[in-house]
Amino acid sequence: MNGSLACNIDVTQEPGLKGKIKPYIIKTVGRQKVAIIGYVTPDTKDLSNTGNVVLKDEILSIRKVVKEVKQKGVNIIIALGHSGYDKDLEIAKRVEGLDVVIGGHTNTFLWKGELPSFIPRKHIRVADYPTVVNSGREGREKTLVVQTNGYGRYLGALHVTFDQNGNPLEWHGNPILLNDSVLRDEQLQTLVDKYAKNVASKMDTVVGHSDAYIDGGRPKCRIEECSFGNFVTDAMASEMGVDIAFINSGAIKGSFDPARRNGTITMHDIHTAMPWGNTIDVVTITGHTLKLVLEHSVKRYKTNDPDPSGRFLQVSGLTLTYDISKPVGHRLVSGYTGHGDSLMAIQDEAYYQISMPSYLAKGGDNFKMIPDETISYKNTGFLDNDLLVKYLRKKNPLKLPIANRIVVNGNNSGGFTCGASGQLFDKNSNQFIKLLGRCPLRGHFLDTGV
Repeated sequence: MNGSLACNIDVTQEPGLKGKIKPYIIKTVGRQKVAIIGYVTPDTKDLSNTGNVVLKDEILSIRKVVKEVKQKGVNIIIALGHSGYDKDLEIAKRVEGLDVVIGGHTNTFLWKGELPSFIPRKHIRVADYPTVVNSGREGREKTLVVQTNGYGRYLGALHVTFDQNGNPLEWHGNPILLNDSVLRDEQLQTLVDKYAKNVASKMDTVVGHSDAYIDGGRPKCRIEECSFGNFVTDAMASEMGVDIAFINSGAIKGSFDPARRNGTITMHDIHTAMPWGNTIDVVTITGHTLKLVLEHSVKRYKTNDPDPSGRFLQVSGLTLTYDISKPVGHRLVSGYTGHGDSLMAIQDEAYYQISMPSYLAKGGDNFKMIPDETISYKNTGFLDNDLLVKYLRKKNPLKLPIANRIVVNGNNSGGFTCGASGQLFDKNSNQFIKLLGRCPLRGHFLDTGV
């Protein structure tokens, strides 16, 4: 298959993408035609720089394509997308004619039956693999929904028997953990080894040491202050010569562990934790705009979200208190610049120079108020990884950064709380409704003993 699949993308205004994205393909398996329909979350416009690409509603777009492929005599239809598990379930229920939905985006771990001992404990089962959704006009059809966690940890394995009308009749399977028991493809491994030798000398270069665990874990950095966020933003502010810096938590993908290699930090560790290759720029905005930015940081904050948004900002040079039980746009209770005893409240009319990734400076994660209201913009050309290396060499060995920058109060779970085993508990119906692992409450992941 050449190109990509997405039925809800309109590239009319981006000529460079013309012909490169198809809404679907039809494959012949034995004597049976199978349609595979692609889709992607419309939130992509907030998560990336999409230019003039128009992203449409998944459900309406998939319905249109299902009708088209059925007219071509296809009755086995698979939707393949990247919109998140909850949206996958909604698609399965509301789009008539789908047989299987293969999803992603939320890295949801599904498993049928009891988890075997070789499954890592941190991989928390959310629901059955596949999750069976009653679909069709009268709910008599069955649509199978699958996801396989994320980051290439598992390979999905779903075996389905269809009846003569293309409806799922029987099914079985579970994700395959890609550990050392799974043989590697020799041809592919040879190719990987070839490239690995070319980059190993650079990636193995030691750039510093850490005396403390610098935590960049997910979801921690997406719901509260984390030490890796503090480290990165301190580096950004210091190297750019400004007092304030922030970064979207979705940019952070790893930690520095002093228990590994005696705390040695290599270029590989840097690139693993910060893989995006953004430049770190300096933007001047007013205090009023800064407050809008900080409000947007917690706009979608939910205390029961198993996979929080990456727009939550980690900061340096700011001391913030949020109350997420308050309405959107009114959650920033207090905001101060400075450190220690020299705190000063953010002033609406004051100008603030802020170091941030180019991704945010250009309005990524829907921070559109930044480019829309920028007073001045300095594109430094300084890559984030190079900046961290330069800062690390000055701060070697790395200590735990000063904390207590962000406080998140309140609870907007809407009648839900967390059980001792990590289950989501609906206080209205007095029952557990979904296994989430540890679920967030008051800005932290806690087991409350319900």
